[in-house]
Amino acid sequence: MAVKRTRTGYQLWWYDVEGRFRKQTFRGIGRDEAIRLEREILAARDRGERPPDDATRPPSRPSRRPGSTRAGPGGNRRPWPSISKSSSRSWGPSSATSG
Repeated sequence: MAVKRTRTGYQLWWYDVEGRFRKQTFRGIGRDEAIRLEREILAARDRGERPPDDATRPPSRPSRRPGSTRAGPGGNRRPWPSISKSSSRSWGPSSATSG
């Protein structure tokens, strides 16, 4: 239905079999290739084919091992120690002694 130029390639806009608006960006292709892809998508739509569902697609990269942590050891520590009220009172202009 539409081929839009983006900074990195082309974006295709179309309506699927159920009438929902769809768009997909293809990087690093020329306008002729984008028009060819659009025609393929529209032909598949007219035949009643559904596009592949991303939720049922297998992951493109292997998942992390079970039990491994992303942050590593000490990842749950707070970056700065919490300041208690007694130590925070010593900071600021009210605690300064006027002589």
